Amino acid sequence: MAARTKDTTPNWRQRGGWTPGWEFRRWGKAFISRVPGGIGSFLRRSLYGFAACGKDCLLLEGVWVEYPERLSLGEHVNIARDVIINAAGTVQIDDWALLGPGVIIYSQDHVFDGIEVPISMAADKRAPIRIGRGAWVASRAIITAGVTIGDGAVVAAGAVVTHDVAPNTLVAGVPARIIRERVPAEKGSAGDTRE
Repeated sequence: MAARTKDTTPNWRQRGGWTPGWEFRRWGKAFISRVPGGIGSFLRRSLYGFAACGKDCLLLEGVWVEYPERLSLGEHVNIARDVIINAAGTVQIDDWALLGPGVIIYSQDHVFDGIEVPISMAADKRAPIRIGRGAWVASRAIITAGVTIGDGAVVAAGAVVTHDVAPNTLVAGVPARIIRERVPAEKGSAGDTRE
């Protein structure tokens, strides 16, 4: 009978898992993420500890941010309910950007090449994400690590974005592909009224 090899895979605690501080932060985030209204938005902007947060940002209930110290928000950013942002690889959301309900932004991914180590114990890879000025990521879209969404671009509901999106384009699908370009509105039609 062959001798059993000693398992040298580090456990959850050895990898920096549960500690009293970790527990306290998780409870705090869970509470802050559920406070409704303007007070909740103020608490999330103030207590999450973002790298930067411009004026008039709105973060609705259920917004959950991992690595908030690596998330930069411009001015007038609007983040709807139940958005999940993992900013391990850094995330930048520029002025006037909109994130619809249930959007997932994940700048961190598992390395799954090789079968020697369980995926949950393998290293991760991180890459920055940028969402440009005036871009709109519609509900339940997913933005993956290393992606740039150009200024004024629109990501349709439910799209999975795995590559950069050019400015002023509409993308949709899984994986997302270009549907059409956005063009200036004709004079007299409803359009952008901001200066």
